[in-house]
Amino acid sequence: MIDPNKTRAVIYWEQYQAACHLAERMGVGRITILASLPGAGPKDEFPNWIVFPFPSELSRALEWQWDKRVLPYWERAARIAVDSGVRLGFEMVPNDTVCSPDTLLRLRAEIGDVVGANLDPSHFMF
Repeated sequence: MIDPNKTRAVIYWEQYQAACHLAERMGVGRITILASLPGAGPKDEFPNWIVFPFPSELSRALEWQWDKRVLPYWERAARIAVDSGVRLGFEMVPNDTVCSPDTLLRLRAEIGDVVGANLDPSHFMF
């Protein structure tokens, strides 16, 4: 689960799976998605994305987010997308796990070419 709120996380997961399966049935090869937000640590109750790895505590929190929440979640989610024959177009929006070309490319490098971008240039104006 990425969202630290377990109720929301379950709902999002169910909606994600349903979207992949519906896309497959409709013959749609891509879905647009947001990457979601973990907490900054295992006991957090609220989403909190670390955008700058300084001071060092934030650097450790950022790595925890990627290693313990983001990558395990999207590895599992990518398998569902691949099995459904869809690619994932991530919107890069502020305050989201995938918020820049760098974070998109990191996710793609870790997860594979099922990860792509849905480019909305207005998101870079924030």
